[in-house]
Amino acid sequence: MKKKEKYIAFLLMAAIVPVHPQSVIADETNAADVSSDHIYAGAPAVQPGSTVPPVSYENLVLLIKNSRRAFRSKVMGLPEKPSGYHPPELAGMRGIVHLTLRSRGAVLAESESSEMDIVDAAIAAGALLGQAALEKGHNFDQYGDRLGLEFEWLGPREYLKCKYFKGRGQWAEQLLHAFEPAAEGIGVEFRGRRGWTRPGEIVSLNYSPDLALKAAESAVKLKHAQKLRFIKDIKYFRFWAYHLWQPSARELPVLLLRGEALVKPEAVSPTGLDAAIQRMGSYLHYRQNSNGAFSHEYLPSADRYSDGNSARVQLRALNGLATYAAWSGNTETNSAVIKGIDNFSKYLEPLVLLLPNEQGQPVEKSAGLALMPPGHQGHLEISARLLSAMTVVSGLEKEGEHGGGRFNARSRGLIDGLIASQGQDGRLAMDFEQAQQTSDVSRPRGDAETASALLALARAYQSPSVGDRRVIAAALRRGLSYAGRKRDNLDPVGAAIMARAFALHYAQTNDARLSDLVFNINDRLVRLQLDKAVCPYPELYGAINVRRPGLIGADTAIYLSALADGLTLAARVGDQERIERYRHATSAAARFLLQLEVSKKGCYYVRSPRDVLGGVRTAPWNGRIRVDHCANAVIALTLARQALYGAS
Repeated sequence: MKKKEKYIAFLLMAAIVPVHPQSVIADETNAADVSSDHIYAGAPAVQPGSTVPPVSYENLVLLIKNSRRAFRSKVMGLPEKPSGYHPPELAGMRGIVHLTLRSRGAVLAESESSEMDIVDAAIAAGALLGQAALEKGHNFDQYGDRLGLEFEWLGPREYLKCKYFKGRGQWAEQLLHAFEPAAEGIGVEFRGRRGWTRPGEIVSLNYSPDLALKAAESAVKLKHAQKLRFIKDIKYFRFWAYHLWQPSARELPVLLLRGEALVKPEAVSPTGLDAAIQRMGSYLHYRQNSNGAFSHEYLPSADRYSDGNSARVQLRALNGLATYAAWSGNTETNSAVIKGIDNFSKYLEPLVLLLPNEQGQPVEKSAGLALMPPGHQGHLEISARLLSAMTVVSGLEKEGEHGGGRFNARSRGLIDGLIASQGQDGRLAMDFEQAQQTSDVSRPRGDAETASALLALARAYQSPSVGDRRVIAAALRRGLSYAGRKRDNLDPVGAAIMARAFALHYAQTNDARLSDLVFNINDRLVRLQLDKAVCPYPELYGAINVRRPGLIGADTAIYLSALADGLTLAARVGDQERIERYRHATSAAARFLLQLEVSKKGCYYVRSPRDVLGGVRTAPWNGRIRVDHCANAVIALTLARQALYGAS
């Protein structure tokens, strides 16, 4: 059966059977996406962490200087000097020091001391590093002072008391989540042998928790069969670490938290946000190829781009680039957006529905346009996002000139198609192949796609060339249906996008039912934000933790966008209490997004910094840079900038 015929058949069936298509994130997940689809009602659970002894930055600098000095003495052939000054603060502190010598991201040599007094350990590791470098035949200019030095102070072992394995020797969930990746390391002991995976390895090699465990087990040659037979001989442990990077001997070391320097709350200022949007937007433009499409994902640990191909990711990236074009006013970026629109517009197809005629018989009738690239699903979302990109360009270009005017017919066709896809319950459904596979109608499927369509329609309605009252009717129909849903049965991504759509529609209708929905969703997001009361890790403050405790990442950008629009709405209606709460939540979430951005300080292990600087990591411990995560961050920070401080 041809695609057009299949689609007609589906729409006829959909008129009788309620359709609940898969969530927009079903095939392209964020780092924080897990099986749960619900926004938890309460505050995030308290997240315990290792007890790390407080050490001043000055004393950490002293330790790395000792390592440098010992390394230099070894490569110069000078006798080793005894340890010098021992700061009172470090008295009695012991540990293992691991050093990595790097040049342009590449590892030249490594060393590791025994467990001893921490000052002595720093000196011993430096001497061992010099010896390892000499054995590899390196000739050092200025005795290695121009090379980068990665310093890790590995703390004591804390043996885990959780369940190690489930059936057939597979790791139990408790073990996989028993340590904070890249903030803590994980290790295993087996028959007198010890293997561990350091936080620096997790960052530079992009290890997920399971890969970190696998690496530790490989170091002690722990086989699967041995897990079944000798479980009493196996002990897993976690350990804290201080992680520093010194680009050269003349520069001050940088204290790294999960591979990046800590971003302070003061960075969320007008100038700070403007600079971040500029960096991220430029990076997004850099990731666009000559044909208008975007490179899907960059893997810094492997120094390569992945071969991912998703229309959803591509259209999200195009929306982010369009937002940056509107923010920057850059004509070159605007032309790049137009190139992207033209690249996808060739896949626009007529949307044909079976509608009853005067005699009540179903007949084919054209109902607008839909974006249907071959081999891709999620037609509703990608159609909506193409419409949004066209709307932005139309706002930048004068009618009839290059850009805006030529998109009018296609924009109207997409608007017709989206509105025609709405059922009586307010849900919009266009992805018929996924919808036919969905049998559990109690799950919140389709929230994100419906929300994306309503958001695109709300933005299009603001355009002088649209003003279609059907858009308002569609929003109200969905809003009333949505209000009847149980609050614990909402897809988090869909709920956040829906809040944005209803906030825009409220500005057009002043319907209090829509503003109530916006505030209800945003109030729940605020309660799920990490702060020092529930999380011991300052680099995570501001993240929105909608799923399993501690599982956060680039999806915070989606929730930040909702919070920023909620702040704008609260200011519009004069809700002072929410203005204060949303302002704080928006600022904190923006800080967390800045923490995910790759900076010069955090690309010490990257061979091609141009491919990462300004990009947004998938999670604090996951350096993969997917182009739609960068786009979501650009959109979110632009909205946050406007909500907090006004337009740039």
